[in-house]
Amino acid sequence: MHRRHALWWVAAALALAVGACAPAAPAQPPVAAVPAPQDLTAPSSATPLAALAPAPLDARAVTAGIEETLRRRANAARRGDEAAFMATIDQQNLTWKRVQNEIFQKSRGSIAAGRVLRVQQHRGPYLRAWIDA
Repeated sequence: MHRRHALWWVAAALALAVGACAPAAPAQPPVAAVPAPQDLTAPSSATPLAALAPAPLDARAVTAGIEETLRRRANAARRGDEAAFMATIDQQNLTWKRVQNEIFQKSRGSIAAGRVLRVQQHRGPYLRAWIDA
Protein backbone atom coordinates (compact mmCIF):
# COMPACT_ATOMS: atom_id res chain seq x y z
CA MET A 1 0.00 0.00 0.00
CA HIS A 2 1.31 3.43 -0.88
CA ARG A 3 2.19 5.79 1.93
CA ARG A 4 -0.43 8.34 0.79
CA HIS A 5 -3.20 5.72 0.95
CA ALA A 6 -2.00 4.52 4.36
CA LEU A 7 -2.14 8.08 5.73
CA TRP A 8 -5.66 8.47 4.36
CA TRP A 9 -6.78 5.31 6.16
CA VAL A 10 -5.17 6.48 9.41
CA ALA A 11 -6.93 9.85 9.13
CA ALA A 12 -10.27 8.13 8.39
CA ALA A 13 -9.85 5.79 11.37
CA LEU A 14 -9.01 8.70 13.69
CA ALA A 15 -12.04 10.63 12.48
CA LEU A 16 -14.29 7.65 13.19
CA ALA A 17 -12.73 7.09 16.61
CA VAL A 18 -13.04 10.74 17.59
CA GLY A 19 -16.63 10.78 16.36
CA ALA A 20 -17.45 7.69 18.40
CA CYS A 21 -15.99 9.23 21.57
CA ALA A 22 -17.47 12.69 21.13
CA PRO A 23 -20.62 13.57 23.05
CA ALA A 24 -23.80 13.60 21.04
CA ALA A 25 -24.60 17.00 19.59
CA PRO A 26 -27.80 18.64 20.82
CA ALA A 27 -30.69 18.59 18.39
CA GLN A 28 -30.50 21.52 16.02
CA PRO A 29 -33.57 23.47 14.96
CA PRO A 30 -34.59 22.79 11.38
CA VAL A 31 -32.79 24.89 8.81
CA ALA A 32 -34.98 27.23 6.80
CA ALA A 33 -35.19 26.52 3.10
CA VAL A 34 -32.65 28.45 1.05
CA PRO A 35 -34.33 30.64 -1.55
CA ALA A 36 -33.53 30.04 -5.20
CA PRO A 37 -30.78 32.25 -6.62
CA GLN A 38 -31.95 35.52 -8.14
CA ASP A 39 -31.52 36.32 -11.79
CA LEU A 40 -29.46 39.52 -11.55
CA THR A 41 -30.18 40.40 -15.16
CA ALA A 42 -33.92 40.64 -14.54
CA PRO A 43 -35.28 43.93 -13.20
CA SER A 44 -35.74 43.87 -9.44
CA SER A 45 -37.03 46.45 -7.02
CA ALA A 46 -34.69 45.16 -4.30
CA THR A 47 -31.28 45.73 -5.94
CA PRO A 48 -31.17 47.53 -9.27
CA LEU A 49 -28.05 46.88 -11.32
CA ALA A 50 -27.25 50.60 -11.37
CA ALA A 51 -26.82 50.49 -7.57
CA LEU A 52 -24.09 47.85 -7.92
CA ALA A 53 -21.95 50.03 -10.22
CA PRO A 54 -19.60 52.63 -8.72
CA ALA A 55 -20.81 56.23 -8.72
CA PRO A 56 -19.53 58.34 -11.60
CA LEU A 57 -16.25 60.07 -10.84
CA ASP A 58 -16.48 63.81 -10.10
CA ALA A 59 -12.90 64.63 -11.11
CA ARG A 60 -13.08 68.28 -10.01
CA ALA A 61 -14.25 67.45 -6.48
CA VAL A 62 -11.74 64.62 -6.12
CA THR A 63 -8.89 66.81 -7.40
CA ALA A 64 -9.85 69.63 -5.02
CA GLY A 65 -9.97 67.23 -2.05
CA ILE A 66 -6.60 65.68 -2.84
CA GLU A 67 -4.93 69.06 -3.36
CA GLU A 68 -6.37 70.34 -0.07
CA THR A 69 -4.90 67.30 1.72
CA LEU A 70 -1.53 67.90 0.02
CA ARG A 71 -1.60 71.57 1.16
CA ARG A 72 -2.43 70.54 4.76
CA ARG A 73 0.40 67.97 4.65
CA ALA A 74 2.96 70.52 3.35
CA ASN A 75 1.86 73.19 5.85
CA ALA A 76 2.11 70.72 8.73
CA ALA A 77 5.63 69.75 7.61
CA ARG A 78 6.67 73.42 7.39
CA ARG A 79 5.37 74.05 10.93
CA GLY A 80 6.96 70.85 12.23
CA ASP A 81 3.52 69.64 13.40
CA GLU A 82 3.89 65.87 13.26
CA ALA A 83 0.34 65.16 14.50
CA ALA A 84 -1.21 67.34 11.76
CA PHE A 85 1.08 65.75 9.16
CA MET A 86 0.17 62.20 10.22
CA ALA A 87 -3.54 63.10 10.21
CA THR A 88 -3.28 63.31 6.41
CA ILE A 89 -2.09 59.67 6.21
CA ASP A 90 -4.26 56.54 6.03
CA GLN A 91 -4.29 55.36 9.66
CA GLN A 92 -5.20 51.77 8.71
CA ASN A 93 -2.04 51.20 6.64
CA LEU A 94 0.67 50.78 9.28
CA THR A 95 3.50 50.35 6.77
CA TRP A 96 2.56 53.57 4.97
CA LYS A 97 2.31 55.40 8.30
CA ARG A 98 5.86 54.29 9.16
CA VAL A 99 7.18 55.35 5.75
CA GLN A 100 5.47 58.75 5.97
CA ASN A 101 6.75 59.26 9.52
CA GLU A 102 10.29 58.69 8.22
CA ILE A 103 9.65 61.19 5.42
CA PHE A 104 8.41 63.73 7.97
CA GLN A 105 11.50 63.21 10.16
CA LYS A 106 13.90 63.61 7.20
CA SER A 107 12.07 66.43 5.40
CA ARG A 108 13.00 69.25 7.77
CA GLY A 109 9.91 71.13 6.59
CA SER A 110 10.68 70.98 2.88
CA ILE A 111 7.70 69.04 1.55
CA ALA A 112 6.00 70.56 -1.49
CA ALA A 113 2.20 70.65 -1.71
CA GLY A 114 2.02 69.18 -5.21
CA ARG A 115 -0.62 69.36 -7.90
CA VAL A 116 -3.00 66.67 -9.16
CA LEU A 117 -2.43 65.92 -12.84
CA ARG A 118 -5.31 63.48 -13.30
CA VAL A 119 -7.54 61.06 -11.42
CA GLN A 120 -9.02 57.76 -12.51
CA GLN A 121 -11.47 55.24 -11.04
CA HIS A 122 -9.50 52.26 -9.73
CA ARG A 123 -10.86 49.06 -8.17
CA GLY A 124 -14.17 49.35 -6.36
CA PRO A 125 -14.42 52.56 -4.36
CA TYR A 126 -10.73 53.44 -4.83
CA LEU A 127 -9.29 56.15 -7.03
CA ARG A 128 -5.84 56.54 -8.56
CA ALA A 129 -4.30 60.00 -8.73
CA TRP A 130 -1.19 61.22 -10.55
CA ILE A 131 0.47 64.00 -8.54
CA ASP A 132 3.20 66.38 -9.65
CA ALA A 133 5.28 67.17 -6.59
